[in-house]
Amino acid sequence: MTRNGADEFLVLILGCPASLAKSRIADAIPTVVASPMDIDGEVVYATVSVGVARYPTDASELDALVSAAQVAVRRAKEHGRNQTRHFLPAANSHAGQRRRMGELVREAIAASTLEVVYQPKLTVESGRFLSVEALVRLRDTENRSMSPGVFLPVAAELGLMRELDALVFRKAIDQLVVWRAAGLGDVSVAVNVSHASFWGPNLVSSLLDGVEKAGLPAGLLELEMTETIVMSDPEPAREILTRLREAGFRIALDDFGTGQTSLGNLRRLPFDTLKIDRSFVTGLPDDDADVTIAKAIVAIGRGLGVSIVAEGVETRAQADLLGALGCDQLQGYHFARPMAADRVFAVLRRRAESVMLEETP
Repeated sequence: MTRNGADEFLVLILGCPASLAKSRIADAIPTVVASPMDIDGEVVYATVSVGVARYPTDASELDALVSAAQVAVRRAKEHGRNQTRHFLPAANSHAGQRRRMGELVREAIAASTLEVVYQPKLTVESGRFLSVEALVRLRDTENRSMSPGVFLPVAAELGLMRELDALVFRKAIDQLVVWRAAGLGDVSVAVNVSHASFWGPNLVSSLLDGVEKAGLPAGLLELEMTETIVMSDPEPAREILTRLREAGFRIALDDFGTGQTSLGNLRRLPFDTLKIDRSFVTGLPDDDADVTIAKAIVAIGRGLGVSIVAEGVETRAQADLLGALGCDQLQGYHFARPMAADRVFAVLRRRAESVMLEETP
């Protein structure tokens, strides 16, 4: 047995019949690991995910055999952890696709070719677009735009999210400079902050350095993070959010209602905006449960003195209801799809009633 990473070990068994490897040994490892351990007087329990690959059935070279076992253990983790999975050829094909996707992401970050598109947000009171959300896009080898749901999980798995976020931050700041020079004034841009960036070192100083070099007020950047990120460790998160607020940045709690924020923790977190998750907007105005949830979130936001943004608005009926409930901003395909920066200038000048864009996201 040898260590292969911070929390990964390789077990190589020689001269073992395939049937035995498939049953007794693979099952014995989780059983042994699960036994209670006494560490400095504390009883500690551990679990383990096991991936099994066999020679020469699954691979005939050592490196390939290790890769096959890693594919299998990844499947064990994806299916709930603390279990054993055996290598399957179909999984290897999937792993190959993820590997190619990872190469695309790495190349796009290194060459700074990741695209940043912008989706305007309607300000209900004025009926105008005064802010946008920056969204990242990646193009495949055939120049087709890929959904973030396809490549962002791969980037996270490869540990690339901090680099990706830094690139988006930089491009968003550069674009703000261009728009201000063109006469748009204090249009603000919301950027998403990943788990890796939020909990990584130097988040506050790197962001502050970026806006100061660009000569921009920090308040023109709104930092969006999901409640799952914040609530993974509430007290240290509150300290980071406080530092960001003190530096002048605005803070938005994204996908609200889908995570694990308790009201007790929520009232102690420094933030400026609650974003109603699109999953609660889809059923409006006909789904009574979604209407009740939307009303409750607006009431919570009002009680905390923060603004409310609803995302995923796709119909006039949804927009009318959310506006009537008291949302401050609305975002979704009903008003504008994500678009290239050079199209944003004209859109931000229009009245909301005339903006019905058909651009493909």
